[in-house]
Amino acid sequence: MAAPLWVMVANASEARILEYRGPENPMELLKEIPHPEGRKKGRDLITDRPGKNMRGASKASHAYDPPISAEQHEAELFARHLADYLDKEGALRKFDRLVLVAPPSFLGLLRKSLSKPLAQKIIREIPKDLPSTWVSDHHLKIELRDTLNLP
Repeated sequence: MAAPLWVMVANASEARILEYRGPENPMELLKEIPHPEGRKKGRDLITDRPGKNMRGASKASHAYDPPISAEQHEAELFARHLADYLDKEGALRKFDRLVLVAPPSFLGLLRKSLSKPLAQKIIREIPKDLPSTWVSDHHLKIELRDTLNLP
């Protein structure tokens, strides 16, 4: 029997991994991965004030602005964490096909974090923020079946 299809529904603050084994079997929630840092604002993620940068002959002090926001950095860390998890599970042949469902910006971060073998398992990407609309696992599964156009 072939390895099942996995569906990962994620955003910057949470992810759920579901398994689809065909229309005669219910979609099963395998794992929930919370990332509460993804809900925090920049000021709550940064414990220090920006560093100082001494420039030029006058040695004037200027605040150093990081190239990305703290929120963006947290989202990138979570995307890498999810990609690492999927890489390990894929290497164990727990799935051979993968569908990613995430808001467009987070989907881009996930894409950048994927290894080549994992990227080859992706059969579909859906730019949609489903976690924000979760009412229950039952409703999520129904919405996924409709979105994926699964029988």
